[in-house]
Amino acid sequence: MTVHVHVFKPSNEHAGNFSVASVAEVPTQLAEWVRSHAADLPLYSYAEANSKIWTITSIQPVKLEDGRVQGRVDVASRSDGYPGPAARSGSVVVNRYRDAYRVGAALVGLGHGIKVVGAVLAGIIFLGSLTSTDGPFGGGAVVAGIFMAALVGALFWVCAVVVAAQGQILRATLDNAVGGSPFLSDGERLDAMGLRGSVAERAVPQVPHAAAACPQCGGDITATQRFCRSCGAALQSA
Repeated sequence: MTVHVHVFKPSNEHAGNFSVASVAEVPTQLAEWVRSHAADLPLYSYAEANSKIWTITSIQPVKLEDGRVQGRVDVASRSDGYPGPAARSGSVVVNRYRDAYRVGAALVGLGHGIKVVGAVLAGIIFLGSLTSTDGPFGGGAVVAGIFMAALVGALFWVCAVVVAAQGQILRATLDNAVGGSPFLSDGERLDAMGLRGSVAERAVPQVPHAAAACPQCGGDITATQRFCRSCGAALQSA
């Protein structure tokens, strides 16, 4: 049975197609096809055949990964010759965001610490005022001590909220910057934010595409397919 393989660029633009005798031959033939089309094929292009996907993660030498891998735009895919994001070190950008996230976490932790210090000082002042009931000021010292304890506690609490809020604002700003950065792949974004892949996957519900039938051969297709994986017929986009 002939298997039709369709190759797409990272932008989902159709780059070409070829046929093989079986799915097992796809990686080998795909590597040969990539070598012959290397000049026009951007990094992180991908191939589809019989409901399987291979992503081209390296062109020289050719390296393939199972499944769709989202990556940065490679400099070779730009027509103007301007160094694209992949020409720069992703690890440097990730480390920069990591350091900024650490600053945000430190500010939040400092805010919590200020609250604790304020509560301890207020408690010490309050307890000290209770021991002065036998002094010359009597009950007046207790009232003054309670007032001072409340004042110190309130001042430290306000300072703690302001400091912690700066940390949370920094984190929110970094979330927007990391999420929209063209210099990072999806994996690097998770790495920079300190999120595990399982957490990110649970945060985005997976909605299955509605199944349909190919008008040419009757094979199963989805609404996002542009070519039938069974017979290779072109499908009209919805």
